[in-house]
Amino acid sequence: MYNAKYRFVWKAIKYNRKQGGEIVSTPSFIIGLEDRETKEVFPHPISHFLYKKYHRNSGSVNTELTVAQIIVPFLNFVLDKVNQEALNYTAIKGLVDLQECHANAYLQYCVDEKSNKNSTLEMKENFLSKFYKYLWDEKVLKHKPRFKLVSVRTGKEIRKRLTQKSLLKKTSIQK
Repeated sequence: MYNAKYRFVWKAIKYNRKQGGEIVSTPSFIIGLEDRETKEVFPHPISHFLYKKYHRNSGSVNTELTVAQIIVPFLNFVLDKVNQEALNYTAIKGLVDLQECHANAYLQYCVDEKSNKNSTLEMKENFLSKFYKYLWDEKVLKHKPRFKLVSVRTGKEIRKRLTQKSLLKKTSIQK
């Protein structure tokens, strides 16, 4: 992916855009690579994920920040594993090589090392699955992600797909 000279960061920016007949300054967030020595930040193309999925749709800068605060540590986790030449990370040369096992390992790390609460973990699972879907939709990934929606803590399914038949069973009056 990248060597230990760099790390992923999120950064607040403002850009000018036309709204109506006026030019307005709009706050947003980007994901960039920071040179650890010079502290210079280079915008990364993955910032498009924040823009396309959150900035353009919701317009909420707080949502963009939340997503960036989840994606950036994940990317740094993977980057650190690549630099350590850890098992399952030696073949990673870029985002194209990410697989579900890398997201699962990060989520397990969040449970074991960071002691994340269930609500935090569910939010991370949600945004990471959307991130992988975005990467697949943009034809970045080699391998199609096939996430099972299971809890990292319990291994049990957390969201069952309800069919009309199962809904009828649940709502019908038992005699």
